[in-house]
Amino acid sequence: MESNRLKYVCRQLYHETKGLGLKLNEFAVRSDRQVEDFVTFLATCSADQQKYIRQVTLCADVSSTVGWVSTWDKAVEILTPYGTSHPGMKFHLYFSSLGKIDSVDEWLMKAANILYARHMHENHAILYPLMRRLAVRFNADRKDPIPDHIRIFPGTGPGDLVQPVFSERDVQTHGRAQIELFTKEIEKWQREGV
Repeated sequence: MESNRLKYVCRQLYHETKGLGLKLNEFAVRSDRQVEDFVTFLATCSADQQKYIRQVTLCADVSSTVGWVSTWDKAVEILTPYGTSHPGMKFHLYFSSLGKIDSVDEWLMKAANILYARHMHENHAILYPLMRRLAVRFNADRKDPIPDHIRIFPGTGPGDLVQPVFSERDVQTHGRAQIELFTKEIEKWQREGV
């Protein structure tokens, strides 16, 4: 979509407004192949155009795993080199499967994997010992943490707030104080990403 029509007025405006469409706007891709589509788009951009891209939001409505590989993990692997090649570019990855909370234990497993991958340690208040051990085990091959230029969010995109609903069984299993901690962590995750 053409975002800068001023550039057609005259040569001076063309040069003065060059790259503003990419620089001043958040770039968003919504598809099941969001990372691949962005990489394809970036390959069509000139080096000048690429340096203007600052914020990239990638949204997908996909399952959380393909075999044993998490879709967020594959996306992180593809986008990691851009931290070096494009130091001003930041990525916000939204995955709807991370926003679905069917049970506390399922959400904790997803959160444990991402928290461990981000921080490379297992000491998180929302995780109990079994989840910590599983997170370490699932990330045994990981050499480096998720880089700072990549943030992972639950939901289908900005503004899609996850409203956790915990069952009475969840409350009995984990305790009311722990459920409140989970809820606060989910809200923080939605605001700041992991």
